[in-house]
Amino acid sequence: MLLPFKFSVFSAKNNQVQRPNILCWIFALKSLVAEVICAGNRINILLTTLLVAIIIGGFSSCNDSFDPIFYALEQERPLVDDSLDNEITVHNVVKGGSWYFAAAPKIFYRSSGGTTWETANMPQSGVLCEAMEVGSSGDLFAGVFFLDGKTFGLHRAAAASFPSLSWTRVSYGALASTSEQIVMLKDVTEALLIGTKNGDTYSLHDFDEATTVTTRLPSLTGMPTDAIRIAAGNYWLIAGSEVYNGDLGTFSLLAPVSPPFLSTGASFGGIYYFNSKHYLSTTDGKIWYSTDNGANWTSSADKDVAFTKFIEVGGNLLVGTSEHGYYKLTGGDVTQMERQPHYSISDLYNGGVLNFALLDGTKLFACTAGAGLWRSDDNGEIWNRE
Repeated sequence: MLLPFKFSVFSAKNNQVQRPNILCWIFALKSLVAEVICAGNRINILLTTLLVAIIIGGFSSCNDSFDPIFYALEQERPLVDDSLDNEITVHNVVKGGSWYFAAAPKIFYRSSGGTTWETANMPQSGVLCEAMEVGSSGDLFAGVFFLDGKTFGLHRAAAASFPSLSWTRVSYGALASTSEQIVMLKDVTEALLIGTKNGDTYSLHDFDEATTVTTRLPSLTGMPTDAIRIAAGNYWLIAGSEVYNGDLGTFSLLAPVSPPFLSTGASFGGIYYFNSKHYLSTTDGKIWYSTDNGANWTSSADKDVAFTKFIEVGGNLLVGTSEHGYYKLTGGDVTQMERQPHYSISDLYNGGVLNFALLDGTKLFACTAGAGLWRSDDNGEIWNRE
């Protein structure tokens, strides 16, 4: 008895399920059937030929390309591609109300239960977005820049205007200057932390989302890139090769925490708190962790990659890289690091993962440099391109 044969294949180039060319099969079968009729025994041979043609057709099609095709049968499922350009750079994805927003570098949105991304209203004509965050108020904040690369601003869209977005400029304190480039936005519940760059000067400000912007660290030695909240009064910040911690009210008075050793020219890429440990990623290929609030640090083996931001999913820690996908630390163990995802997803495996976002508890997004936005609904086992 001939049983149905199910298969699907994955094209690493197009990130789509590749379907064989039916017309090519029919043409090939027509010629084969003619030969079989001439030779006799046509029923048995025809069935055999048909089966072989179907099997072979599943792994190749009649076209001129010869793209590598990889797909594990145990991971068999169709991939979707939901309307975003596959080659855009995505800085961040956040959730406001029942909507997802992506800074890419235009602002896109879709409903949390939908699939199609739409272009949102931009804060001003001729600007692009490089930083985005939803504050504790529920409002959306966007750091934008003009194409001249010299004019910047922080803008705010009230939650009541979602998803179309109605913007007002945040122009309090130091942010009144259009020379302050917004390089980091991080909500820490009690305030919105804002990292800025003005020429060669880096600063940290906090915004209480009312009418006050306070400059906490006016002259950092490096660019602020990430911050975390452990608890009220216990915040951590990385800026270049320095690590800070303390309360917002005394942030400007803090001395840097003694950080791990960095090679010349290296900096920190991300900071995270997981399983009672502080983690730091570096651009010189190491993951450091501390179990005693930063007094002592232990490192992973050198991976010869530049690490970026962290996310925790399914009891494991993921950390992005600048051009080698991301690594999974099983249980947060720096000795159990594995490069991800499967190599068949070449654009993500060889891509730069700038950031992660975990929304609604199950939707994991990987934001890449020039390889689009990816989503996984099973903690990174299977990825779909948005």
